[in-house]
Amino acid sequence: ALDAPPSMTGATLDANGASYVR
Repeated sequence: ALDAPPSMTGATLDANGASYVR
C-alpha cells in the first residue's frame, strides 16, 4: 500500500513497515 488512507490522521504504518506522517 503505497498510499494508505489517513485513518489515524497522523502517523500511518506502510505495508513495508515504514512509518510516514500523513
